[in-house]
Amino acid sequence: MERPRLFCDSCGMRMEEAGDHGAGKRENPYCKNCCDAEGKLKPKELIREELVKFYIEKYDYPKAAAENFVDDFMSKMPAWQKKQETL
Repeated sequence: MERPRLFCDSCGMRMEEAGDHGAGKRENPYCKNCCDAEGKLKPKELIREELVKFYIEKYDYPKAAAENFVDDFMSKMPAWQKKQETL
């Protein structure tokens, strides 16, 4: 039996409950914030915008610092490493 994923492969959010996963499915490697209603990964740019906004609002990052942090962080996430390999 496969172990449930504990962190989103796109943004790193902790996913402890089925409802934390995209479409409420534990096997989905992406969180509910990174997925549409069907559980499919949203476009990278949309997720980037949401993460930048999160870091500005939650941690009071200046916009440029939030953008730099998010760009670096996302480049290390499995979802976006796979996408980069196929370009």
